[in-house]
Amino acid sequence: MPYRDGTSSLSKFDLTGKTALVTGGARGIGLQIALTLQEAGAEIILTDADGVGLADVADRFPVKPQVYQLDVTASQSIRDLAGKIGSCPDILVNNAGVSRA
Repeated sequence: MPYRDGTSSLSKFDLTGKTALVTGGARGIGLQIALTLQEAGAEIILTDADGVGLADVADRFPVKPQVYQLDVTASQSIRDLAGKIGSCPDILVNNAGVSRA
């Protein structure tokens, strides 16, 4: 939503130089959060249990994010990801989840 001066509310948040890791980022809310964080300047690490979906959505980003398959319910999967990305991200969005009817 724009401010009265016409600027975006996002312009008030500068995440340049920050790294954001978003779980459940191949679709829905996670994808939109990741796109918004990148628009604010953050480097994006996008994870999802569906590695195929990640490859498809990475092309929607102006700057291609790092993408990794991650099962947040498996400790080994989390350790493997930590080894791949090296340093701790500045921002962590714990979005992964399931919905059951």
